[in-house]
Amino acid sequence: YQQAVALYHGPLLAGFMVKESEPFQEWLRTRQLFFHKQVLQVLHDLSDSYEKNREYELAQQYAQQQITLEPWSEIAHQQLMRVLAKSGQRAAALAQYEACRQILEQELGVKPDAKTTRLHKQIREGLFQGGTDIMHSAPRHTLPMPLTPFIGREVELAQL
Repeated sequence: YQQAVALYHGPLLAGFMVKESEPFQEWLRTRQLFFHKQVLQVLHDLSDSYEKNREYELAQQYAQQQITLEPWSEIAHQQLMRVLAKSGQRAAALAQYEACRQILEQELGVKPDAKTTRLHKQIREGLFQGGTDIMHSAPRHTLPMPLTPFIGREVELAQL
């Protein structure tokens, strides 16, 4: 997985366009989204695995990469907060919550969800012991990928 993450350098064919070829552009957007979701899932899995193995520095690195790619991912912020707290960096974990709160407010106009807020409270009050109530949550952004793209399927899209 680490090699796959190292090979990812952003969206597939970023900036490449074929004039007057909407089907190609739609295909490209579909593939870019697919690879983006794949790399986020791999980063989540790597961070989760390193966290479970108490390799907090590596877990922190992969959680931070997720946040770089998708700053509004609360699951990634939760991972990073947990790892920071477990590695004795309580102040950094609390600062991470604040960064998450600000990003969600500015980008989406929402407040952190209950799990994120509960984790923050546990860390702030010194009660976080790596409990199981919010440990290792599955990413919320994981949706099944369509087997085929919907290019040229206007009737099917209208039915959906």
